[in-house]
Amino acid sequence: MMLSDLPDELEAEILSRVPAKSLVKLKTTCKRWVYSISEDLHGINRSGVEPSIKFTGGKHISVKILISKIFHCEGLILCCNEWNTRLAVWNPCTSQKRTIKPRTRYQGQDMYALGYAVNNKSSSSCHSYKILRYCLNKNEQNNRVSTEFEIYELCSSSWRVFHYTNGDFGVHRGGISLKGDTYWVAGLSLMKFDCTTERFVRLPLPFQSSDLDDTVLSAIRDEKLSVRISHF
Repeated sequence: MMLSDLPDELEAEILSRVPAKSLVKLKTTCKRWVYSISEDLHGINRSGVEPSIKFTGGKHISVKILISKIFHCEGLILCCNEWNTRLAVWNPCTSQKRTIKPRTRYQGQDMYALGYAVNNKSSSSCHSYKILRYCLNKNEQNNRVSTEFEIYELCSSSWRVFHYTNGDFGVHRGGISLKGDTYWVAGLSLMKFDCTTERFVRLPLPFQSSDLDDTVLSAIRDEKLSVRISHF
């Protein structure tokens, strides 16, 4: 009997017993396994676990952080708490985590994206991961609101200001990551951030839409971008 002849339930049961670090290497075996492994990390999505992380250290230290927003990209998870005052990157396969300190301070209306740059000149398969922060700053003197972008590079552990000068950003909800780039719904079009070139690209929707429609993005098996629209 070949492995491909196994029932889906038995194959899923076998994969669920493989250590997480080994699962990452198995993702290159076949596309079907990529979907099975990426769909659920050892049953985390089905376990009904409360979306929180509890840090303990010593007898009297116990801090519980409620996770409000989660962004994922190629195995890394970016988490921020309910008040957008804490930001952390977590690798569930290695259990490594890193707290990301702000350049100035985080704000409640901040939006984030997690992606990676592709270096075609490098022989290494490692990605250069980046965090894009989108924030609104209000001038208390004239009540004007300005848009600001910052990029955090995990390899250098540093923030830098990113200048966007192509008009209104037009994004009001979180995006999704696909092959290192991030996509958002931006009004009647899509906005893409190329993490390698660090450029925004506005893309047309594959159908006609109006301001009253609800447009949702999703990724199909980490390979294709899906756009769903609900007319009201």
